[in-house]
Amino acid sequence: MQAALVLSIAIAAATFFKVDFTDVLGKLDWDIRSLLAFVVVAAFCIAAIGGSDGSHLLKDVALVVIGFYFGGLTI
Repeated sequence: MQAALVLSIAIAAATFFKVDFTDVLGKLDWDIRSLLAFVVVAAFCIAAIGGSDGSHLLKDVALVVIGFYFGGLTI
C-alpha cells in the first residue's frame, strides 16, 4: 500500500511540474551495466518501501553494483 501511495504521489508531482521523461531517458546510454544498475536499485527501493525482510540483502547487492558501475565509468 505504501509503495502505491509513493508511486501515485511521484506521478502526480511529475504531471504537475510537466516533467517529460522521454527527454531524460532518451539521452541515457543504455548498455547492460546501466540497465542492471537501474533494475537492482529499483528492486531495492521497492523492497525497502514495501518493508521486506530481505531488503538488507538487496542493499548490499545494490551497493556493489553501483560501485562497479561508477568505478568502471571513464571521463
